[in-house]
Amino acid sequence: MKKYRSIVIGLSILIFIRCAEEPVPKAQKYPIFQTSAGKIDESGVTLTLDVLYRGSASIKQFGFLLDTADSFYFNPNWDISFEDELGDKFSTRVSSNLSPDVLYYARAFMILEADTVYGNAVRFTSQGSLVPTISNFFPKSGIDGDTITIIGTNFSTFREDVSISFGDKNGSIVSTTIEEIKVIIPGPLDAGNTTISLTVFDEDVSIEGFIVNSPTIESISPDFGSDGTEVTLTGSFSKVNSYNRVSFYSEGRYIAGGAGIIIENSGYSLKVLTPRTRHVGNATVLIFVNGKSSNSINFVIGPVIQTVSPLEGRHKDTITIKGLGFPSTLQNTEIRLEDSRAQIVSSSTSELKFLVPNITPGKKKLSFVELKPFPLNGIHKEFVYSSPFNVY
Repeated sequence: MKKYRSIVIGLSILIFIRCAEEPVPKAQKYPIFQTSAGKIDESGVTLTLDVLYRGSASIKQFGFLLDTADSFYFNPNWDISFEDELGDKFSTRVSSNLSPDVLYYARAFMILEADTVYGNAVRFTSQGSLVPTISNFFPKSGIDGDTITIIGTNFSTFREDVSISFGDKNGSIVSTTIEEIKVIIPGPLDAGNTTISLTVFDEDVSIEGFIVNSPTIESISPDFGSDGTEVTLTGSFSKVNSYNRVSFYSEGRYIAGGAGIIIENSGYSLKVLTPRTRHVGNATVLIFVNGKSSNSINFVIGPVIQTVSPLEGRHKDTITIKGLGFPSTLQNTEIRLEDSRAQIVSSSTSELKFLVPNITPGKKKLSFVELKPFPLNGIHKEFVYSSPFNVY
């Protein structure tokens, strides 16, 4: 009998020791929740997240994944997420992005501190969603290549579901959400009022009042220069270089070779190299954006001689010429008295000094000559001073 008791006591002690070694149960870290879809009609669907067990982990974000494939949670096309405090139940109405008679899959999710947890997937056949509306857009005017923002409701988060046209030209979608679309104005568009039309799935909506601007020139600096001079134009024009054309005119006629070369476009200023042309003297500059013309601004294409001092001299006298648009380099340039070449002793883009050559006395034609580059021969352009130079 004592032996039996000691065995029972021994077993009791062993059981007690083993029980004392068992770990204390911990709370489940991950939450448990389920997804449901209801109130399916032509205005959309209601998705619901029911929390069955909250778990111990902190919930940073939650929402729903939505797609037309049952493997969507690996790479979903659409997610609706929230950062509000989550209660025991959460519902949201999806009233856009849904095509009618299409089978969709939805799954609730929660983003924790280090993990993402998914609920069950449900499927439903959509009856469609609400039609899009446009409430506003800005800016109210622009030019080909500008970006405008359209505000409204029931847009789509997928670019492929959205198309926007300005008149009969389709714009390029930059980004789209349910309530905002950014779009690039297409070209070419005629200047004046145009209609913005929006299509989401097969639903169309439009708004009037957008104005397509013509380009404008506010300033040009410098306002003179020889071939290849870098000038800066400020004003309003396209941010898309291929839409812009800078042209030089004289007395209303296009100067042969008078297309400037755009080397930089900041959106508010253009840096342009003046064209290589035989023309010298006064000119006007215009910017064309897909055929829409700006106002004109004056420019002097050099070299232009304004003053000669003195206007007479003898062999080796120093003569000063002042003017506009003299080349920054003397390569392929000459000062001539009739057909005799004078030696240039100093130069800048606005002043030259030369020595009178050893020629017969008399009144001589004074000219600034730019020669064609090697291996070509002949004169590229020539400016003849209005008064003859007297050699004595």
